[in-house]
Amino acid sequence: MPMYPGVGAGVINAQLDSVMSRKLRLSTVPAVVGVIGGKLHWFDGHFTVQHLRDFVRELYPSDLIQEV
Repeated sequence: MPMYPGVGAGVINAQLDSVMSRKLRLSTVPAVVGVIGGKLHWFDGHFTVQHLRDFVRELYPSDLIQEV
């Protein structure tokens, strides 16, 4: 499968897709998981726009994302 750089998003129903839930090692819902290069990174914080933005920024090298 080809790798495409960028940011993507997906939603799964943990109750209906137990296989994917196990692959993502979800223990609670709702959950946010970042997958970068096949490595899982779990969001652990309050679901606010700022905290989610910080989580996504921390997934990538600091010099990759330029603020505009």
